[in-house]
Amino acid sequence: MMTIMFTGREKNTQDHLWTKAIKTYLGSERLTNTQKSKKTIKSSIMRKLVITVLILFCFNNLRSQEQFNGIWHSEDSSYLTFLLCNSSECLEALNISLDEHRSIKENIIKKKKDTLFTSLYNKKNKYSVSIKYYLKSKDTLISEYSGDLKKKIILTKII
Repeated sequence: MMTIMFTGREKNTQDHLWTKAIKTYLGSERLTNTQKSKKTIKSSIMRKLVITVLILFCFNNLRSQEQFNGIWHSEDSSYLTFLLCNSSECLEALNISLDEHRSIKENIIKKKKDTLFTSLYNKKNKYSVSIKYYLKSKDTLISEYSGDLKKKIILTKII
């Protein structure tokens, strides 16, 4: 806050100083408000921009899980890998062997835009692996195994 002191000179001089002081004070306050308004507008625009980018990223991330959906086959195994995914997420991962009449469920650990992470445990032989799935092309899925098996297997989409 600004304090103005007068010495008791002529009234016109005091009025003039008083008016000048008020104009200076109000002018600087208006400038501050203008600066605040510009800053508020800029932060508002940035906030909207960040929110828009996050929404687009989430929408793109959700839509991308559908690419894993299908039945996948490998030359290295008698098991078929069923990945049940909708437009927003992968819901189920299941391995079925028609030769052995068995099914083994995979637990979905983490989902990213173009990568799916699962874990599999076979009670019959105590086989435990972590699997990272990612697409090489529309009909080719790469599965990288770690744990009891360290191997990269190429899966081809059947349906």
